[in-house]
Amino acid sequence: MKGFSGKVAAITGAGSGMGRSLAVELARRGCEVALSDVNDVGLAGTAAACSRYGVRVTTQRLDVADARRLDRIARVLGAAYQLLMIRHVRRARTRNLQRAHAPGARPTPPTKDLA
Repeated sequence: MKGFSGKVAAITGAGSGMGRSLAVELARRGCEVALSDVNDVGLAGTAAACSRYGVRVTTQRLDVADARRLDRIARVLGAAYQLLMIRHVRRARTRNLQRAHAPGARPTPPTKDLA
């Protein structure tokens, strides 16, 4: 990952695992992060870890299986940041995410839950 300073990443599944690792690494590299997860405690921990790097951190409780809520949050984040660069998906309906984050993009197969 190069050149993330001053950029913005919206990361779902940020409360633990790969989503948390990605969020912290991007924050370390100067990227602002908009974090979401269904796990409030894990989300708060990730936000605290990211905040240590002095970047803007926002959090939102979100179950990505709720397509209507995901669409609404994607629109709000898109308006607030004007750019959504990165998406980490775990236990999600990938096609719904793709419609929310990248209208017109070609659908990909659902993500397999490895947990």
